[in-house]
Amino acid sequence: MLELLEEKGLLVPKKQQLSNYLTSLREKCYDDDDKPWVLKYQIEYEDEINNDDDDDKNKFRFFVTTKRLFNASISNNIHIDATYKLSWQGFPCFIIGTTDMIKQFHPYGFAVCSNEKEKDFEFIFSCIRDGLRNLNLQMNERELVFIADGAEAISNAFPKVFETDRNIVMRWFHMRKRVEKKLNLVDDKALHNEIMNDIETL
Repeated sequence: MLELLEEKGLLVPKKQQLSNYLTSLREKCYDDDDKPWVLKYQIEYEDEINNDDDDDKNKFRFFVTTKRLFNASISNNIHIDATYKLSWQGFPCFIIGTTDMIKQFHPYGFAVCSNEKEKDFEFIFSCIRDGLRNLNLQMNERELVFIADGAEAISNAFPKVFETDRNIVMRWFHMRKRVEKKLNLVDDKALHNEIMNDIETL
């Protein structure tokens, strides 16, 4: 930076002056707890993609959050789901967050990926892990409980990032909805309530 200023014939500040200015600028621009920031992003071009990937098209991934969201969201529960009700340029948004003791949801942030595959979920989980570490927030990875639907891509990605698969929990809402859709395959309508009651008991 100093060399560029010299080349342009501008007054060159002392290194300490420049350092002080950059520190104050960083605080002004980036240290607002509610200012959205891209925690991490990835862009993969088709000629760089590994051949064992079943989709060799261009890919992108990014994760947006704020410092306040991360600071307020220290918990052992992680929820994740993609939604097409909220989308960006036709791509689904992934909502990632946690729940507290009174079952209220607190988002860590959101991600947008060009796919919904295992590598996309690995990226999202690594954002959570690395983001908490970068902010010096403690999280016991061995006690994490991961809650999602039964999608294989999500379930496979979690242990790759957090190195544990002991605490993966199926989201009850999704399971119940799928069973309700299949109840029409049972001819005896009287059994419908019994089946749902048995599942509730389990």
